[in-house]
Amino acid sequence: MIVLSTLAPFWYFMGNDEFASMFLDFVFCLHTCVLYRRSLEEKRQPWLQTFIGCIIGTFGGTVLTSFALGIPITFLSRMHTPSAFAFAWWLVFCSPGDIPFWIVSGNRPIHFLLEMINCIAGAHAVTSWGSDVALGSTHIPGGSGALTILSGTLSASGGGMLCLWFDVTGSTEEWSFRTPPTLKKAGLGVKNALFSSIIYYLMRNPHATLPWGQDQIPKSEAAVVVWLLWTAILVATEYRVNDPYATLSDLVGTLLMVPAYVPASTAHAYHHVEGAVHDKMEDEGMYTEGGGAKAGKPAGRGG
Repeated sequence: MIVLSTLAPFWYFMGNDEFASMFLDFVFCLHTCVLYRRSLEEKRQPWLQTFIGCIIGTFGGTVLTSFALGIPITFLSRMHTPSAFAFAWWLVFCSPGDIPFWIVSGNRPIHFLLEMINCIAGAHAVTSWGSDVALGSTHIPGGSGALTILSGTLSASGGGMLCLWFDVTGSTEEWSFRTPPTLKKAGLGVKNALFSSIIYYLMRNPHATLPWGQDQIPKSEAAVVVWLLWTAILVATEYRVNDPYATLSDLVGTLLMVPAYVPASTAHAYHHVEGAVHDKMEDEGMYTEGGGAKAGKPAGRGG
């Protein structure tokens, strides 16, 4: 608790001070643009395609949350955020000599530093830009547990999901709708967003539906826990732990008896039952001509 109370003022400063918030937005936008351009490899794309693609990857999550809550798009309501994005995009795609791109992309310590700062942005997406927005929505006063957790999850991972859904990754020249890989196997970003959103809701208990009291842990300290969780996951992946949530995911699936894949025998069983019903209908003379005789047979006299 001492650690949380010590870091809480810094967390509040990063989210509420105009310059600090602008710096956080800039780093987040810069990191997304670097990842997009890195995925281009030797391919070339029109400048507008890269601009829109990076917008989707950067702000797609908060846009989805805004649509879900029926509110104006949140990132457009802040004066400095569009400017921070435009400057970051220009540095990555248009600056002479591509110096900023190569400094960030080709230098692992600098790239890791950006990812560490982005842990703050990710935690803000779960809390300040997601769950807290749902709880303060005027369209749905107070919100609900499901809406709060969904908003936190979408805000933190929705941009990546949209990019994968429409293949807006920079790896292909043409965008196309496809089955999101997240539906086949949840990625680490989605798991991290969902789990941290659940943790944040449980700590705050905003609707007082759980046995412990409401906001027993102050909101800013609960948000710091989310930030520390994101940082711990980043450090774990840096040490080659591909999916820190793998064991937890397997445990939840086992407890709920949810298989990774629906067995094929289910489909065979359905067709077997369907065929049996069809045969029974034929035996009972339900496929008939002339008011009672089976199809293909002449009707009897008086029929």
